[in-house]
Amino acid sequence: MDNDNIKKGTSDLTGSVLSKSQIRVLVRIKPPLIEEMIDINTQLQPNGVDLTVKRIEKIVGAGCIDFSNKGTEAFGDRGT
Repeated sequence: MDNDNIKKGTSDLTGSVLSKSQIRVLVRIKPPLIEEMIDINTQLQPNGVDLTVKRIEKIVGAGCIDFSNKGTEAFGDRGT
């Protein structure tokens, strides 16, 4: 998609909600508004996008931050 077509497709971005056609234009430019959609035609909605969950993670413990980084721990490092 060339810059002139992008400008035409996004020239009316004045509101707070994007339309389906505006989103379709914005996923084609660099950087795209949304990446790695499985099926754009299924996921695009009249004023939004149905997202796909890539993975689910669970926090299993508390993290810890200190000024020297000697005691810094990522979530779950304590084996809890």
